[in-house]
Amino acid sequence: MSDKQRVRRVSSNIKFENGYTGNIILDVKGLEDKIDFEVNFEEMPVDLIHQAALAGFNARLAIAYAGLTDPQEISTAIQAEIGNFRAGKFISRNLAPKKLNVPDIVIAWMLAVGKDTTSEEEVTKYATSWANRDEEQKGVISNNLKVITELDKLQAAKRLAKKQKDALVDDSVLEI
Repeated sequence: MSDKQRVRRVSSNIKFENGYTGNIILDVKGLEDKIDFEVNFEEMPVDLIHQAALAGFNARLAIAYAGLTDPQEISTAIQAEIGNFRAGKFISRNLAPKKLNVPDIVIAWMLAVGKDTTSEEEVTKYATSWANRDEEQKGVISNNLKVITELDKLQAAKRLAKKQKDALVDDSVLEI
């Protein structure tokens, strides 16, 4: 897993005031004043509104398949997002669970002591503890048999998942 963490530089809030106006309020990290972009639909040409809507739909579709590489998974994600549009569900990207990027050894350590690796609080606690330890203390944890076993299982599962993505599924080639 990568040690890089995504940093949110801008957060936004959309307010639809009535049938004709709305605001997009942007809060830029490091700036005191927010940027308030008011949109008055009565004054805007209809074709511009349609272009903006299509650009928004296109951006949402791109977000839906971001990070996917398998063509079928991409297609499924796109179709699911189209289903959301048709159902009137416009899901905010900000509501998605935050992905925690921590070293595999930390997850293995947690598994070795029976901790919940899906709990943001627990993962943060163990990742912080790991980062604050010196190399000798990290070595004691890394050389623990339970941790070694969990790390091996974790890495084996990742290797298998990676190989399965490009694996042939035609069993007829296995026949003699």
